[in-house]
Amino acid sequence: MTVKAPLSRAMHLLSTCDVGGHSDTLQIMVEGGHAFVTHPFSGGFSVVDIRDPTAPRTVAHRPPPPGSMTLHLQLHEGILLVASEADMSSRAAYLDKAGYFGAQLGYDAADVLGDVGVQVYDVSHADNPVEIAFCRLPGFGVHRLFWAGGAVATASEMPLGQTDFALTVLDMADPVRPTVRSRWVPPDMSDPTVTGSGRIGLHHAILGGGGSGDTALAYGAWRAGGLQIVDVRGEPELIGALAPQAWGGGNTHTTLPLSSRNLVVVADSDIAHSPRAGAQGCICLVFAACTFVHAAPMPPSVTDALLPFSLAVQGVGWLTIEDLRWDDQG
Repeated sequence: MTVKAPLSRAMHLLSTCDVGGHSDTLQIMVEGGHAFVTHPFSGGFSVVDIRDPTAPRTVAHRPPPPGSMTLHLQLHEGILLVASEADMSSRAAYLDKAGYFGAQLGYDAADVLGDVGVQVYDVSHADNPVEIAFCRLPGFGVHRLFWAGGAVATASEMPLGQTDFALTVLDMADPVRPTVRSRWVPPDMSDPTVTGSGRIGLHHAILGGGGSGDTALAYGAWRAGGLQIVDVRGEPELIGALAPQAWGGGNTHTTLPLSSRNLVVVADSDIAHSPRAGAQGCICLVFAACTFVHAAPMPPSVTDALLPFSLAVQGVGWLTIEDLRWDDQG
């Protein structure tokens, strides 16, 4: 079904910016009147002064480490984390989307030549980013990051010997000395009878609370592995999961935990051109009830409680792209 909508509604274009000639942009984060922008193909990141939104101007650019591509960054109070991943953008294995979504990447680590990991920049002077640390992670590198300040960050990283991207927990207590705290993958990630139904690897893990206002849980989007919720306070422990078959999906891309409401929004990519033909992109609302052991008891409808958290997940609704409608009533 084709949905026609006005080109604009209650807004108009103020300006454009070619980002210093780096027009391939992906992740954007804003702080202090400056936009920090990644360039997945031309490489590195740029800083754009947007204090005058009618005249944005590029004030800095930093290239990527040799042999790497820059897909993602995270920014908090003058500290910038930048992900670097081995640049496979011109290789057949990367360009074959059926293979990319259909099975484990399983790259030969000996063939990965990029200088990859997580760079840390001091951007207190936005027009002059200064690298203060580089947490090198031998292997395929880092695809996505999450960090909102504090001592813990998450990364989707493919270390040496791994079949796909794993959940890597970083210790950011001292931004000048970031270290790997732990790693975790689903038990069935390397099982060919499971991965034959699609690629299982972490795309992105976002930290959220477990019912007491902390950020102890990593809500991971594991592509064909669906939603996996992991307690990362100590040694990572799986405490809840929901397969994408629950909502008719197949390539879980991003999660958004709404911890105070016991909900998770899960975004699924359309992979209809992959071997799992027919899977549609959709947005799913998931009930994820989380309480600490000493918190109030769970409702009777919530089952499968696991320690140290009590947690259960179930899909409560979803929205496919075809369901989207323009609401002219606001």
